[in-house]
Amino acid sequence: MLEIDAYVVSHLAIVEANAVVVSKDFLYYWLCRYDVIPHARNKAYPSLSLSDIKSFEIPVPPLDEQRRIVACIEELTERVDAARRLRAEAAEESCRHPGVGARGGVWAGGDKRVGSATPG
Repeated sequence: MLEIDAYVVSHLAIVEANAVVVSKDFLYYWLCRYDVIPHARNKAYPSLSLSDIKSFEIPVPPLDEQRRIVACIEELTERVDAARRLRAEAAEESCRHPGVGARGGVWAGGDKRVGSATPG
């Protein structure tokens, strides 16, 4: 996944995908979500041995299904990223125009109102 030459120090492990069985992207996303804490022997200093890692049972659907799952994850990730960019842009825009509401109304002492209320 690094796609660069790198060294691995003694407290790290490399997990490589067998491309005949599992897509590297599917394995990556699965490992990102897998909760390893239950496998840690010492909860105060959670760590895993190579034998612990080798004992993980990874559900492996057919490669076509893995590719579909990865494509879905990546599409949703792009949508979330786009929504975050829009929120950041909106927040930045609201900082440039303090007191203006999202629908064009002016808050706190302004003369333009978004809506009105009458006592019932």
